[in-house]
Amino acid sequence: PQLTITSAEHVEYQRDFVEGDIVYLSGGDAEGVQAGQEFFITLPVRKLRHPATGAVLGTVVRYLGHLRVLCTQDHTATAEILTSCDAIPLGSALKPFEPIPIPMTVLTPPATHCDPTGTKPKGYMVYVKDDIVTFGKDDVVLIDLGEADQVAPGTLCLIYRDNPVAGTPRLLLGELAVLTTGNHWATARVIRSAMPMHVGDRIELK
Repeated sequence: PQLTITSAEHVEYQRDFVEGDIVYLSGGDAEGVQAGQEFFITLPVRKLRHPATGAVLGTVVRYLGHLRVLCTQDHTATAEILTSCDAIPLGSALKPFEPIPIPMTVLTPPATHCDPTGTKPKGYMVYVKDDIVTFGKDDVVLIDLGEADQVAPGTLCLIYRDNPVAGTPRLLLGELAVLTTGNHWATARVIRSAMPMHVGDRIELK
């Protein structure tokens, strides 16, 4: 069964928990939990549909922080939240912790309006953290290209929008740098923005 946070030291007067709080888990010695283990703290957000095709891509999972197990009992464990990037509610699910390396990115000159359309893989931005309507530099997004599409941590992509006037050049919006990858998806941070962006805007590998 999925390991979750079931209670906390300050459960009587706190609804959400943050870095430094002591929490209690749904598994212990009998479930193979050991002191010293670290876990990501996650929370499913919603089903994700592709903005262009409507196909279900999976479930958006928000990473809230990570914790370390301090000690274990038969069917529960005591843990400390080490980092938190959002409020952590009871019921949050745990995944084994793996350090995420910081990718090296070699910045190249920004694309210009006169650059021709490339032949490298193209895709879409399919999700932005917190489902904000418009976003820009430093926001984190999910794209529908991954390792199978020549994408790796550090890969740079152009962000553009098809021109609403047929036969005219595309609209350049900015650039993003890939952080983590899966087979056909990746997380990325917008590193340059020339105008507001939306989920459904296009990307192209540089």
